[in-house]
Amino acid sequence: MNFRGATFSNEADFRGATFNNKADFWGATFNNKADFGGATFNNRADFWGATFNNKADFWGATFSKEAYFTDATFFGSVKFIDDENGRIFDESASANFSNSNFEHPESVEFVSVNLNNASFLHCKNIDKIGKFEIVDWNSKDIFLGFLEIEKQQLMRSK
Repeated sequence: MNFRGATFSNEADFRGATFNNKADFWGATFNNKADFGGATFNNRADFWGATFNNKADFWGATFSKEAYFTDATFFGSVKFIDDENGRIFDESASANFSNSNFEHPESVEFVSVNLNNASFLHCKNIDKIGKFEIVDWNSKDIFLGFLEIEKQQLMRSK
């Protein structure tokens, strides 16, 4: 599905949708709620540079391959919450949130998710995320993004 650069003025309702081929939302703008609850991404999901001006809901979604949220901006609440079917990001999936921006990090939730192959490098406000609960983290190189944030904060305080 190719929604590259699309603007969704009304609610984007993709609840329960199945994307067997690449889901391309590169540079898309969601002006109202973006609802991907229960959606299945069987191939690459590309939200690179997307703008979510309202709620972004991925409750119960499943990503089987690469999920790119690189350079995405989230202005509303964001929910990556498992229902009972899996762990949002499959063991073979990767999630890239590098350089993304959570404008209201207190409204962001990652609950019961597999972030073994996730990157939050240079992610704005990642240190203020509202909820990381029941998260599977990679045993090595997990905190690179967090360490970079701490390093920057230490440099500013000197």
